Parts: sequence; C-alpha cells; structure tokens
Amino acid sequence: MSARGSVTVMLNGREVRLLMTLGALAEIEEKLNVDNINEALAFVGTGKVSAIMVIFAALARGGGTELTDEEIAAFNFLEVADALTRALDSSFPAEEDADAAGPEGAGVKNP
Repeated sequence: MSARGSVTVMLNGREVRLLMTLGALAEIEEKLNVDNINEALAFVGTGKVSAIMVIFAALARGGGTELTDEEIAAFNFLEVADALTRALDSSFPAEEDADAAGPEGAGVKNP
C-alpha cells in the first residue's frame, strides 16, 4: 500500500514517485507566486503547461526523484497529467471517501 498522496509512474523508462510533501507544496506556492495551495492546484485544471511542469517537478522531488526541466519537458503530457490527477486524488479524496476513511480524513476538502 502506498502512502496517501503518493503515486509511482513509469515515464520514458524512468520510475518517478510523486509525493505531496510540505516542502513540495511550499515550492509550488513560491514558484507559481500564489497565496495558497488551492490557487496553485487550480492551475492543473486550466492546462497551463508551465504550471503543470512546476507542480510535477515539486511532487517528484517530494517523492525523492530529481528531474531536470529538459527531462520533464520530454515526458508525454497526457501521462504527466494522468499521474498528477492520481496524486491529487490520492492526496485530496472526495468528501465521501474522506468520511469513510475515518477521523484522519476529516477536514480534507478537494481543491
């Protein structure tokens, strides 16, 4: 069983673990110049590629994978988007899933 907020994917033959850490969240907020993580994660739904690259890189670093901008740029966009969606879904389950998870899921809302 993987940790909540953790997703491991294979991209271009390389295993990449995405993990939503406090450091990753702080990096995302700083690089996207937003006030909170909800504003940052809103970029995912817009399809703004530069923001998606920032979010992906930060979560990869959170999971222990260092990637260059060139390596990230070479990944298939749809595979990256799918990996981010899975990582976010794992981090912020739907309210009914959080309620079923018990007290540890309390207070967690989908961005």
